[in-house]
Amino acid sequence: MNDLFSFAWNNAAEHITDTRIVNVTPALAAHLLTKNPSNRTIKKNLVRKLTREIQLGRWETTHQSIAIDTDGNLIDGQHRLTSILAAQTPVKIRVTINCKPETMEVVDVGKSRTISDMLKMDNYAHPKQTCAALNQVIRYERFPNRWWTSEGTVVTSKDVKIRYQELSDDGVSIDACIREAAKRSDSFQPLSPSIAASFAIIAHANQVNPGAIDGFFDELAEGINLRRNSVIRLLRNRWLSATKTMYPHAHTSQIKLAEMITVFNAHMTGKDYEKLPPVKMPNMPSFK
Repeated sequence: MNDLFSFAWNNAAEHITDTRIVNVTPALAAHLLTKNPSNRTIKKNLVRKLTREIQLGRWETTHQSIAIDTDGNLIDGQHRLTSILAAQTPVKIRVTINCKPETMEVVDVGKSRTISDMLKMDNYAHPKQTCAALNQVIRYERFPNRWWTSEGTVVTSKDVKIRYQELSDDGVSIDACIREAAKRSDSFQPLSPSIAASFAIIAHANQVNPGAIDGFFDELAEGINLRRNSVIRLLRNRWLSATKTMYPHAHTSQIKLAEMITVFNAHMTGKDYEKLPPVKMPNMPSFK
């Protein structure tokens, strides 16, 4: 602690003694949730994220606490308690009692941190782009036969950090893929940076020849010297004339990633095509 903070800390007029680290069991969580008269609507995605962290043994006790007012009502922590109940696993959490009931009005008024916020705090070189790309990579690996907007396809910040480290240990440069993806997207607007980066990361993770990946990107992004029935030309033309019906907003990234992998596989055969090879969504293709 620096001198200024030490002085303020040591001379604080009030010392809160009503906070303890408590082993909150599912039974205790259920009990506390029965005294939750005016809390917010449950965010199911957040509960799924927290439940997964608990089930994987990745829960950490932080400064955030369960808050109970002077009437014994829960005023903060319903998502954490609901997740403990869903995971059926006890965890240790700070619990603060005797809070003023009116403090409920100012609890959690700030914006929640996103995964990219968490990566930025950990000094990742490209936090927003890393988050977007690895979200797709992880979903591709975990949920290859589901729409990624469906229930149970949540990716957490720890998932992203762990996969980033695993891929790095395997020699896949996430940052290089992100930088290259940005260049390709600048050349061909229908190819978003996150789709390009996730394609490159998955390809490298599957030990696809780096030269083949670069050559594919050259032709897709630049569109130079493509044969009339080149499968890459067909994909470029489809994306350039795409409609919202073909690429609904919620599924655009997943569909385009599936098409890229399918077209890459077809391109590697060296054949010409009259039409694009079919992609049966939501099933994601593998690199051949």
